[in-house]
Amino acid sequence: MAQTSGARKRYRAIFVPESSWVAARTIAAWLETGNEIAEIWCFDPASMLLARSGAFPDRFFPGWDTASLIRHHGIPVRLCPRLKQWPEAVACVGETGADTLLTVMTHEIVPPSLLALFGNRAINVHPALLPHYKGPSPRAAMLFDGVADKFGGVTAHILTPGIDEGAIIGQRHVPFGPAGGYARWDALQAQAAASIVRRDLMEFLDGAREAVPQEPGSGSYRRCRNDEFAISSVLEVDEVKRLCRLFGPAGRLVWKPDRIGAATRTYFISGFEKILGRPTSMPPSVTAWHIDLDVADARLRLRRRRQLGRWRSSLDAVSAILHASRATDVRNERYERRQRLDAATH
Repeated sequence: MAQTSGARKRYRAIFVPESSWVAARTIAAWLETGNEIAEIWCFDPASMLLARSGAFPDRFFPGWDTASLIRHHGIPVRLCPRLKQWPEAVACVGETGADTLLTVMTHEIVPPSLLALFGNRAINVHPALLPHYKGPSPRAAMLFDGVADKFGGVTAHILTPGIDEGAIIGQRHVPFGPAGGYARWDALQAQAAASIVRRDLMEFLDGAREAVPQEPGSGSYRRCRNDEFAISSVLEVDEVKRLCRLFGPAGRLVWKPDRIGAATRTYFISGFEKILGRPTSMPPSVTAWHIDLDVADARLRLRRRRQLGRWRSSLDAVSAILHASRATDVRNERYERRQRLDAATH
């Protein structure tokens, strides 16, 4: 249960995260504020939550990597069934002495028995400005819909039986456009999540902040389909360029040859290369580095995702982390300056 350390309480949480920068920075911020993690619950022993990717950003920035944080802080990990299929979960909570449940970037639905056990201390971190873009893939959905500048951000809210419908504890607006790309957007959202944990969430748990209920039926829910991440011959050039810009660097974009009745390989696309001319009606041409194919209004050359592309992604990740860290330092300085001014005027 919560403990008193001087004038400040400490809380003991169970985390249910996915492997992501948002989850890593949330875990780091929770520990930096003097709180404890009783356990991390994981449903897949092969999850990247537990195994470092080996990429050099993880080695140089361990505070951005869930596996590194788990090892460095000796955080216990419990491999367990999915929450909806685990009736013993409530009893396991009692063994840990946890008083808070934090889910971060997970698609797990927390069953009513756990919600009742934790009450208002069952909390979720969601990468969108609720009540907009509830659901399992809000960031991709916002990008598809062209509204990531308007609704991009992070929300901490109380968990309820409805998906992402609980009262809002804190939010930060993180628009996509000014970030300058997906990796930087992801990193800035991760820092925003850490800021919410350090300030808004701690004030809420200490009783100094109240959660604001969402208006019933407000906002939106959006689930992305797998085919939305696929390049197909029916798309036009402008849409292919947009998809490559948004999802190529993130490793989400794919192309699969049109072969009926036969097994086909899926190719990952890292970016748009150039327009080769008008459609030729020729079959696609696949090389080690490129794919040439017809779309509705042109023949295009797309870049395949190869080892060199993964190294480029690692460099982008380092740049994103450094950029987000500098931006956070500036915001913290401004916040502390406002706090000092407020204290001086009162």
